[in-house]
Amino acid sequence: MDDLLFKKNLKRYYNQEADLRNSSEKQNWKINVRKNFYTLIKQENKETLLELGAGSGYDSQFFMKNGLKVIATDLSSEMIKKCKEKNIEAYELDFYNLSDINKKFDCIWAMNTIEAPNCWVSPMLAVKSVQKKPIAFNCN
Repeated sequence: MDDLLFKKNLKRYYNQEADLRNSSEKQNWKINVRKNFYTLIKQENKETLLELGAGSGYDSQFFMKNGLKVIATDLSSEMIKKCKEKNIEAYELDFYNLSDINKKFDCIWAMNTIEAPNCWVSPMLAVKSVQKKPIAFNCN
């Protein structure tokens, strides 16, 4: 399957699942990972955060409530609507179009984001275009 068809199918799936995902409880292991990340970025005095694959915006909302300036992105227009309902600045974008935001960020958060099935080099270069400082990627 080519990238364009993959993204189209992924977008359709998440548009259909937006209401369900918006009403679902976040799994404890995800809450713990997010908490550990937040602890790290606060120790490093980070102020701005870009979320990739924000879904319905619960992580962005958490970071905003804890004092960060957040912009969320997602491939799904329905997920972006859910983010905006939570007063999150959000954009319907994939990895390849992050420079459209035209802003720089102290840190980037992405949890379970799968928008680039065949090539991770181009998305990582796109991420570099919006970060203020080098970051390390931890792929488990």
